Amino acid sequence: AGLDPHTRVPEEFRSGLYAPEMTQRTYEEMRRRATEHLASGHPVVLDATHGQTDERRAAVALARAAGVPVVIVALTLSDDAALARIEQRQVVGTLTTSDATPEVYRRQVEQFELPRQAEGPLLVVDAADDVSALVERIAEGLPGPPDRLVGRIYR
Repeated sequence: AGLDPHTRVPEEFRSGLYAPEMTQRTYEEMRRRATEHLASGHPVVLDATHGQTDERRAAVALARAAGVPVVIVALTLSDDAALARIEQRQVVGTLTTSDATPEVYRRQVEQFELPRQAEGPLLVVDAADDVSALVERIAEGLPGPPDRLVGRIYR
């Protein structure tokens, strides 16, 4: 969309920047950039909801075409914990660019297609811990030597 990544754009669910067409364009651009990075020999993490099976299949196909290992990381979190995090982010002064609201969360949950092992290697991780513990748990479940997994973590 050409926006500063730190700009909040609260919109109705599945409209404006969050309309299905815009989501598709965003995912296509993310995959295009991932292809470039993989071609340069760099590891890639596609950090997005990937709430539809076809979105995950496209990401897995990209990795396989590049000849690199791929893992679908599915984070789980109770509704209460997810809603508490959303409410915390909405506090004035909180440093976040999340546009999520409790209503957006509920609608996403309704439409989310759970990942299945048939889509590709699947790592399911409880996201209740802090970020450092979560990253460690994910890294333990990924293929390859740990030193290849270390990169920048943006907070």
